[in-house]
Amino acid sequence: MAIICLVVLCGLPASGKSHLSKQLQFYSESSGLQSSKFVIVEYDRLLPPHLEKILILSDSQQQSNWKRYRAGIVKCVDNLIQAIKKGNQSSDIRLSLDFQLEKEVTEALWEKFTTLLKESSVLEIRDSDTVYIMIDDNMYYSSMRYNFYQLARKYEIGFCQIYLQIDVDIAISQNAKREIKVADDVITTMATKMEPPDWSRNSWEEHSITFTEESDLKSVHELLQKAVSRPVQPVEDVDVEQQNQSRVICSESFVYQSDIILRRLVSHEMSVAKGIITRFLFFIIDCFRKI
Repeated sequence: MAIICLVVLCGLPASGKSHLSKQLQFYSESSGLQSSKFVIVEYDRLLPPHLEKILILSDSQQQSNWKRYRAGIVKCVDNLIQAIKKGNQSSDIRLSLDFQLEKEVTEALWEKFTTLLKESSVLEIRDSDTVYIMIDDNMYYSSMRYNFYQLARKYEIGFCQIYLQIDVDIAISQNAKREIKVADDVITTMATKMEPPDWSRNSWEEHSITFTEESDLKSVHELLQKAVSRPVQPVEDVDVEQQNQSRVICSESFVYQSDIILRRLVSHEMSVAKGIITRFLFFIIDCFRKI
């Protein structure tokens, strides 16, 4: 069975996410890692361009479409992972999704997603391959990235994040040269909302790296290898009955230990009081003798 790793790219528009994805693919091929396959899930090609602006600049009542689209993309990736694990080929991947059951995924979105798959080598996977699913999006909220971490945990696959750090002015300048541009105010506002990966705050963001102009691909490649070698582990199932029994035992033990402590305290205080009373009586007797 092929090994799978989810790689989440995050950063401002025009920060170089798509370019980095292609560089990593070329780096792996030039390094002789022919068994590495890359699937680049470009949100720009899956989301209607106006939806990002709705989220950034509009009120929450207008965000339902945006959230539905994003939930649909996560479900598409979920379906892809299932297909890879089952060893399905291109003709079967489409059949593995039931549109009546998966309400998050529209026919139009799935058509766009399968087009991305056809452009990659993911449809020619061997059991010895390692498949890197690159999630190419701004992902400025940690909650957006956490959805993919949950997928990694669900299927016990690798997970890591690459944060492309860039100055806002540079991002706006580079965005102006792109064929599909993002509004400047969207980039500026997004920069104020950016939540870079932070392991100290979120333990699930352990395998993350900040990539700048000074960074090299070797460090990123090492991160990918680490993520592959340490797949996310599922949450352990909790035995409710055993948990309740443990609580009863702990409770009974606490009551028992408390009773012992209280008995000792009472016994100690009684001994102290007895000593005081005895000394007082001897004092009274002594006083009568002197009279």
